[in-house]
Amino acid sequence: MMNRYFYRVMPLVTLAVSAALALQLSGCLAAGAAAGAAVGGCALLDRNEDQRVTAAELSDGLFDAWDANDDNELSRPEFQEGVSTSPRYQSWSVEFGNWDSNADDMLARSEFRSGVGGSPDTAEWLDDQCDDLGL
Repeated sequence: MMNRYFYRVMPLVTLAVSAALALQLSGCLAAGAAAGAAVGGCALLDRNEDQRVTAAELSDGLFDAWDANDDNELSRPEFQEGVSTSPRYQSWSVEFGNWDSNADDMLARSEFRSGVGGSPDTAEWLDDQCDDLGL
C-alpha cells in the first residue's frame, strides 16, 4: 500500500519542486509574477517575443498580476496592494486619482496603461531591469 502511494505521489512532488525551482530562478516566486518579472524575468513580459519589452507590455503584465478578482479593472485596494509589492512602484501609490480619467474609482486597463506609459519610472524600470538582460 505504501509503495503504491509513494510511486504515485513522488513524480508529482518532483514536478512541483522542479516547477517551483524554475520559477524561483526566473524571479517569479519572489513577490508575484509581475514583481518576479521586475527581478529578472523580462522575457515573461515580452508577449510578442520581439526581444523588447514595451511600456504597454509592462503595463499589461502588472495589470494582470494586480487584478486580483479578474474583473478587468483595478480597484483602489488592488492598485495599492500592487504598488506595495516593490519599492519600484511606490511613486505610483499617489497616482490612482490622476490615472482614473473617468473618476469612477476604478482603473480600466486603458487608464492603467496610459498612467504607466506616462510615468518616468516606467522608462527607468525598463532600462534598469530589461536592458541588462538583453531585452
